[in-house]
Amino acid sequence: MGLLLCHCTHFRTWGQAVIHPVHHQVDVFIFVCGILRLNKVRNTFDFFCLTLKPTEFSSQLLQAIFFGVACLDDVLKRITGRKNIKFVTAFRDLLFTTLAFPVSTFIFLSFWTIFLYNRELVYPRSADAIFPVWLNHAMHTSIVPLSLLEIVLRPHHYPSRKAGLTLLAAGSLAYISRVLWIYSETGKWVYPVFAKLSPVGLAVFFSLSFVLSAGIYLFGEKLNHWKWGRKDADPRTQVPQEEKTNLKETADPERD
Repeated sequence: MGLLLCHCTHFRTWGQAVIHPVHHQVDVFIFVCGILRLNKVRNTFDFFCLTLKPTEFSSQLLQAIFFGVACLDDVLKRITGRKNIKFVTAFRDLLFTTLAFPVSTFIFLSFWTIFLYNRELVYPRSADAIFPVWLNHAMHTSIVPLSLLEIVLRPHHYPSRKAGLTLLAAGSLAYISRVLWIYSETGKWVYPVFAKLSPVGLAVFFSLSFVLSAGIYLFGEKLNHWKWGRKDADPRTQVPQEEKTNLKETADPERD
């Protein structure tokens, strides 16, 4: 079992070393494709919306930063031989638990739900002129398996629920502010679905989106608890169950 975890850790470190630059390459690819195929889009604003949509851009940025920090954390641990790089490990856990996992899972659920209902509301067919199918899945599908794999391979210390949900709310407010700012500057919504909603409908939509994101945050906390132990303890300092059993068996003969 220990050997398997060791191989998984090696895989995780090398995987992060690859995933981190790949995210940047995807972003570059988006811009290159947009420039080369700009004549297939109706105007510059359409190009801007298709390449810099707040949700996708924020997700790509978060994933790139997180996997970069996680890779740095693993490399420093191997170099120093320490189990915990205090600031780097804490920042890695905070970034993953409060933003990277909730945001990536929210994007997956909301995008594909609306896409299957009516793709014109979130991903018009005109986008196919810029983005190939595989890039669409890279932005909206692969983010969830990567996040789930991170939970399985590495324990994460969750902050208090008040602090975690506060940070998530701050991120959601920043996202909403950017969407509204783009609309105020251009008079157009970055997602067609927003144009179908009244002001009250938008308020309800954004509120329900945060409720869903908060539910995903709590779900991630439960997953971490299920895989790595008690939610009120730092999973990095917990003794694995197998070691506890061995220690108990060793102590029993001494009592006799």
